[in-house]
Amino acid sequence: MLKAGGGPAEQAAGCLMNLASNNAENQRLILKASALPPLLTLLKDKGGSSRRAREYVAGALMNLALKQPATQTEIAKGGAIPLLVEMLGDKEGLMEEVAGALTNLADTNEDNQEAIGKAGAVAPLIKLLGSGVPKSGQEEAAGTLMNLAASEANKAKMVSAGVLGPLLALLSTGTVATQEHAAGCLANLANGHDEHQTAIIKAGAIEPLLSLLSVTGGGEPGAPHGVAARASSALLLLCLRKDGADAAMRAGGVAKLTTALERGVSEAAGALMNLALHSADAQQAILTGGALPLLVEMLSAGTPSGQEEAAGAIMNLVTNAPHNQKPVADAGAVLPLVMLLSFGGTPTAKEQAAAALGNLALGKAPLRKAIVGAQACPPLVEMLFFEEYDDDWGTVLPRRAAPYERERRESAGHLQSAHLQSVHLQSVLLSSLLASPLPIGEERARPSAPPTVRHGSKGGLQDADAPLACSMPLPVSVSVEASPSWCLSRSRRAAAR
Repeated sequence: MLKAGGGPAEQAAGCLMNLASNNAENQRLILKASALPPLLTLLKDKGGSSRRAREYVAGALMNLALKQPATQTEIAKGGAIPLLVEMLGDKEGLMEEVAGALTNLADTNEDNQEAIGKAGAVAPLIKLLGSGVPKSGQEEAAGTLMNLAASEANKAKMVSAGVLGPLLALLSTGTVATQEHAAGCLANLANGHDEHQTAIIKAGAIEPLLSLLSVTGGGEPGAPHGVAARASSALLLLCLRKDGADAAMRAGGVAKLTTALERGVSEAAGALMNLALHSADAQQAILTGGALPLLVEMLSAGTPSGQEEAAGAIMNLVTNAPHNQKPVADAGAVLPLVMLLSFGGTPTAKEQAAAALGNLALGKAPLRKAIVGAQACPPLVEMLFFEEYDDDWGTVLPRRAAPYERERRESAGHLQSAHLQSVHLQSVLLSSLLASPLPIGEERARPSAPPTVRHGSKGGLQDADAPLACSMPLPVSVSVEASPSWCLSRSRRAAAR
């Protein structure tokens, strides 16, 4: 029927779109039946096929590409991307299936993200964010832009094209799904780019993002706190900068993030972590506003990424703040921090737990004794010597660097720097716990800041006698669970027309 053209082809494309919607077995069978070539032929036949037929083809491609990397690649190689982008510029017709197809083609696929940007999709997608566009069209366009913003090749292009204003407007006026996509897009644009963080802050994003923390639910299935999670991730990155942190403090950010954390939005811990880095007022608000017990609980009961951020927040609470050491210890932080070193913590969680314990032990003999008594030294010694050999670079790599920093390594020198930093950090903590400073006159490693990961990690080591501090934002990963940046996939059924 697809090859017959006319009405039968239109009906066949719509039927395939519906059969493939959220049905993995049907998707497999459709691909096995070699449906892609005739679908792509119909998409290319602008003169012989109706606009509606080509929209149905876009919907079928959207559903077939859903979390299928091989299919994404095959569709792109078949020439679909420029044809779909061209359809975005048409004056008539519905855009939901077209934008949805581009969303799924771009989902955690850097080649397709770059190809879609090069094909000219950014401008028509931004136009679809406008107030005169149906809500469903805004929702799909914001989702596509979020996925495109995961690519370094598209970030500057999107900001230069004026995406920030429409995105900020949608934070307040869009549907729940649109708000989620707009916040995720801002997080991706801010990720690793100081100049974009500055532009987003100056555009006034902090307050509407904080308002989204109270939104219940999410636009995607299985994301009960999707909107608040995306907003928290954007705030986490914006609060890397002092002007962003100051704006969040003025808008009551600590209280709003604490409420979100209490609701189970673990990403809020990352924003609190970065707020705690910048000011004593933020540290005090976190200590007295109810966040500290929640952070301590997350150390043992949170998700892996939540544990990382909770440990980082506690680390920053006691950075250059000796008056905070006892309240944090009294809240029960020592034992779960030590447990993170010994059992089940990710490499990043282990390192941030070690740094938090180092800050707690600094200059406080009773706390050093409590940390040693909690059996912190054996796992610290193990962290010093348990390393991985990186075959690609011929470099010894500490465990904590393996899952994240390898993604962004640009030279063997970066890996050596990360190794020196990790070893130095553990040596400083052991020295502090044993109350025996490093030998006088010994040259200490002075690594530069670690390589930036996609989520904008900042920070480095201070002197061995000074507290350790870092600002380590979230792997804001759509498929959300699998990617370092926020992306999403969509599925849709054809509406009766």
